[in-house]
Amino acid sequence: MFIKLSVIFAVLRFAAGQDKILDWELAVAIGNHIELLQPNGSVIQSSTQPFNKLKALTYDNIRDQFIVSNTDRLNDTIFTVQLTEETDTDITPIIQDLPDDVLGLAIDPIDDVLYWTDAINSTINYVAMNETLYESKEFLSFKHEYPHAIVIDICKRYIYWTNQKSEYPSIERARLDGTGHETLVDRDVVTPEGIAIDYQSQRLYWADSRGGSIYGRIESTTLEGKERELVHEGTHIKPFGLAVDGDTIYWTDINNNGVYRISISKKSEPEKIIEFDGRPMGLVTNNFRINDLSECKYIEAGIKTVKEGEREETAEVSQTEEPETKSCLNDGELVDNKCLCKRGFNGTYCETSICHNFCVNGACRISYLGKLTCRCDAGFVGGRCERNKCDDFCLNGGECTIVSPRDRPQCRCPNGFMGDRCEYSTEICDVYCTDRGDDLFSEKFELLCRCSEGFNVFSDRNRTAARLSASKEQDNFFSSLSNPLYYLAALVLICLLIIITLAVYIRIIRKRRPRIKKRIIVNKNVTPLTYRPQPNTEQCEITIENCCNMNVCETPCYEPRSFQEDKKTLLSNMEGEDF
Repeated sequence: MFIKLSVIFAVLRFAAGQDKILDWELAVAIGNHIELLQPNGSVIQSSTQPFNKLKALTYDNIRDQFIVSNTDRLNDTIFTVQLTEETDTDITPIIQDLPDDVLGLAIDPIDDVLYWTDAINSTINYVAMNETLYESKEFLSFKHEYPHAIVIDICKRYIYWTNQKSEYPSIERARLDGTGHETLVDRDVVTPEGIAIDYQSQRLYWADSRGGSIYGRIESTTLEGKERELVHEGTHIKPFGLAVDGDTIYWTDINNNGVYRISISKKSEPEKIIEFDGRPMGLVTNNFRINDLSECKYIEAGIKTVKEGEREETAEVSQTEEPETKSCLNDGELVDNKCLCKRGFNGTYCETSICHNFCVNGACRISYLGKLTCRCDAGFVGGRCERNKCDDFCLNGGECTIVSPRDRPQCRCPNGFMGDRCEYSTEICDVYCTDRGDDLFSEKFELLCRCSEGFNVFSDRNRTAARLSASKEQDNFFSSLSNPLYYLAALVLICLLIIITLAVYIRIIRKRRPRIKKRIIVNKNVTPLTYRPQPNTEQCEITIENCCNMNVCETPCYEPRSFQEDKKTLLSNMEGEDF
């Protein structure tokens, strides 16, 4: 299959009378030019082109040309670039006035369609390359994704992309008809960058810079997102562009300003094949190797048809007269009979403002990132000022008004309703007036309910029913305080607390026993039961406390008859006894 495709490409190139195409294996977008390399990093061609800063890069096998995205001071532009030996570089802008940055490019050679990512607007767009006037169209739109790099599976008709949304980064895919959107990998992914397909092993490869310039990974899965494998993990690397050529994986490292390669089968350490002064970005290999797979059987015929149509179109254009010179509008610049529009305008003659019909009810402006934003008129909200604040805000036929864009909608309610949104019926005034009978005023002395005139609400501000209920409950509370039963209940409660306090105090006092510490002399003629003095002249000295405990005292020990008998009275009684 590959031999047949190579023969067809060679024959068609010769038949079309094109210049000799340079023989290259790797192409790198760096700075203001494209660098052509051999697999070992040897430079084939290095020439400066009139670009500012190239980022995304892909290769058009049908027309043998590169397609790049260039970022300048005003906007992003997608160019086609043909590098040949016999002629000067042919550079043509095809899509202009794009928001910064276009970081992913891929071309489908079967349908001859170019795809690119727009992370600012969260879309993947496309353009038919065989059209006379290139018209950008939206392919997929996302709410929670920032599409970055993309790659086309031309055999199975899928488009794959890396999603850099920081909250949930992932690897995604969808069919080329826009259906079948699915997430392949969403675990342990931080900042996925470049992505590539190896048709020989039928595997998908992607680079992950891991959110910084310290750690980086190269990983792979099957084309269905299964059998995940870690190919390489290193420190102080930040991979960006990724390409696969047979058994070798190539990637650009914007942290080390070089191109690296690693063998898939050998799983050896990565080799730095070339180093640049600036940051290398997009990377592509001159590889069109497709196995003889059943799903790829139509590839040969499809590419042949597209190339023959391209050749016939080129012949017809050469026989026609030169087109008339164009004049560009809105300060557009005419380059090679094509208008290079300033930021904010597009179209063949730069005649259309990209803000045209974008904001439904407001003024459109372009941010410094190239994103369209709207300043909404009073009463409107939404990304395009498409929604009226008053829509379904006032209920029950209320009239909605808004003074300034930041004001909350206000409702003028019809008779019989009240509240901020006219959500309450004035029947609450009926209940209030039935209970109280007098008019209800707010804290600002606004009349809320006039009980003598049909129980209507007269305040222009239409206080809510909750406020009326609160006022009513507050009035009822203070009115209830005049009832004598409340005072009687309070008195009973106070008396009960006093009784409980006294009971607790008495219980604590009764547990306390007096401690008598007075020292006395025991009669020497009395022989204690537990004490036998040796000499006849010896006297024993004990405390009254010990006396009571040992039962040797003539004075009996007893508890006080009442709480009024204190320690002093007890001791005085004991001293009066005759020992």
